[in-house]
Amino acid sequence: MGGTGIFVEVKGQREVIAGLRLAGAKYMAAYVAAFKAFLLEVEERVRRRIVENGLHKEGELRDSVRSRILRLDTTEIAGEVRVEIVYAAIHEFGGVITAKREYLVFQLDDGTWVKTRSVAIPAQPYLGPVVESLIPDVNKIIVGHMERFL
Repeated sequence: MGGTGIFVEVKGQREVIAGLRLAGAKYMAAYVAAFKAFLLEVEERVRRRIVENGLHKEGELRDSVRSRILRLDTTEIAGEVRVEIVYAAIHEFGGVITAKREYLVFQLDDGTWVKTRSVAIPAQPYLGPVVESLIPDVNKIIVGHMERFL
């Protein structure tokens, strides 16, 4: 399966996680639920960015955005937001698509047919900018979500 993703890791949480574990299972569960809610918030913002970039004609790219918690241990929590579709990376990073056989043949929005050996796809980032915009506030966002679960 193709796609592209961003790894989200909250470091420096050793004392926070240790304190939550000591406070009881309810608090640790709220922290994990808050991190999941944060990942879901990232998912929704990525979907909006895909629409803003005009990459949603069929809806497959938008509908393939997924997140999950990858690791939770005594020092950190980590998750991933992925776009699980083969052409996700070419839209995020740009690149050149070259024909595997003789030509690429496709139809443009205006109905014109194109026959070419390669096509350059410009980068239209939708995943990276969302995560980068949230980095300064990640702890505040997680705490805000956590308050809802307690």
